[in-house]
Amino acid sequence: MESEILETVLLELLEEEKAGNIKLDQLCAHVAGLTTQIKEFKQELTLIKVNIPPIDTYPIENKLFSHQLMVEGYLREMKEFVLSERNKKELREMIYKCLPWILVIVLCLVIFRIAIGGTYYGTLF
Repeated sequence: MESEILETVLLELLEEEKAGNIKLDQLCAHVAGLTTQIKEFKQELTLIKVNIPPIDTYPIENKLFSHQLMVEGYLREMKEFVLSERNKKELREMIYKCLPWILVIVLCLVIFRIAIGGTYYGTLF
């Protein structure tokens, strides 16, 4: 009885080992196929030569230069507007027009800060 059980167990182990060997052989064949494909791909990469033309940066430099000139012109106009004597009155009028709105925004921020449960100790933020 024990010998039959032992024989059955050994036969099952042998069949499982054979099935495992077959799967292993299939896996090895598949890996070998992949290695040959990789080698062929590497050979193709060594055969391909890519010639990169030199980069032409003139259009980019031209655009940057034109933008630089535009910004410098704008800054010159703003400097002229702010520092010239004839525009001082216009600048004061603009500030006086914006001052009430600035005060309203600051007041709203203080009220919002207090409303959300924060305390106000001299700093707004």
